[in-house]
Amino acid sequence: MIVKSKKLESSLRSKGFERSQKTGSHRLYIYCYDGRETDIRTFLSHGSDYDISDRILSYIKKQLYLDSTQQVAELANCPLTKEGLASLYESKGLIKRNKISNYQN
Repeated sequence: MIVKSKKLESSLRSKGFERSQKTGSHRLYIYCYDGRETDIRTFLSHGSDYDISDRILSYIKKQLYLDSTQQVAELANCPLTKEGLASLYESKGLIKRNKISNYQN
């Protein structure tokens, strides 16, 4: 499976990840939910648009708490939506959604 670095980077930003202002040899992306940073984060190498190797996809899979490298590809290629990602993280107990009650006085 081929995942392009720029495509993954763009997808991460559109699905709730923010690039950290910290500088270094890699770009750090942190998943933010409900306006707060979570412990879900991944690193991407600097450089032009490149194919991410299967070995690196495996590292990204672990960092993002995904079940397979196929899910990383789905995240990059957009079948996995922002809402779908939040649901996945909620089901794993990584985030808690604020539930709005319909209760009225």
